[in-house]
Amino acid sequence: MLLVKMSSYLLVFKSNWIWVFLWMAFLVKLPIYGFHGWLPKAHVEAPLSGSMLLAGILLKFGGYGMVRFMWFTEISMINIIMLLLVISLWGGVMSSLICICQSDVKSFIAYSSIGHMAMSLAGMLSFYSVGKLACVCLFFAHGLCSPILFSLAASLYDFVGSRNVLLSKGILRVFPIFSVYWFLFCIINMGFPPSLNFLSEVFCVSSVIWLSDVFSFLGGLMCFFTGCYCLVLYSLVNHGSMSELVKPTTMMSARYLFSFVFVCFILLGGFLSLDSFFV
Repeated sequence: MLLVKMSSYLLVFKSNWIWVFLWMAFLVKLPIYGFHGWLPKAHVEAPLSGSMLLAGILLKFGGYGMVRFMWFTEISMINIIMLLLVISLWGGVMSSLICICQSDVKSFIAYSSIGHMAMSLAGMLSFYSVGKLACVCLFFAHGLCSPILFSLAASLYDFVGSRNVLLSKGILRVFPIFSVYWFLFCIINMGFPPSLNFLSEVFCVSSVIWLSDVFSFLGGLMCFFTGCYCLVLYSLVNHGSMSELVKPTTMMSARYLFSFVFVCFILLGGFLSLDSFFV
């Protein structure tokens, strides 16, 4: 009888540790603040195709693994879950503040991705159905919006020859259509209604409100700083005196323009098909 009790205890102990190690791998893959050191460096060094695939698909593998494994969590792990909630929300606020201080456009977008992934993780860890819905919606919306932002950053490099936001001012005077796309995807990234990003962030914050007022405050603070750094990015790139590095003869490819329009309609009309995100 003693051996049976000991074996059952060891089984639970091992399953708990297996859960912890699996989630550590998922947190690095997602990633959240504290496990994020590789992401900005990878985006800055990667070509356009690598950045788009990494932001649009590969980061979501960590979130998908969490969605599939989270329901195996036992009640005894609730302390670890609350710790992860605090880390994700506080890390989202910190990454948003770091994002405002960036000068490289790709690094800017990379830290923006860390903040959005932290928001989605918080919604998932609330263990409410609306939080899970918000998590999946935000994965989908970010998987469309973030690659387009990296594509815009690559086009900006073609126009200016630099990704530094301090050297690429005044794009609005030379390429007004290009500035329109910057404006649209910056406001979509910040969660402008009725975009899918907006609904996802509202649902994420709503799910953590039921857990703690502190969590709701951190979630609201994260949404506020998201709006701040998106406005800063758009203003630095498109407004101000025109940089001498801008090449007025450079043209955008028509396939980029059509792709941007298509993705923009999906993100702005995604609220019409929210039922498809229930998994």
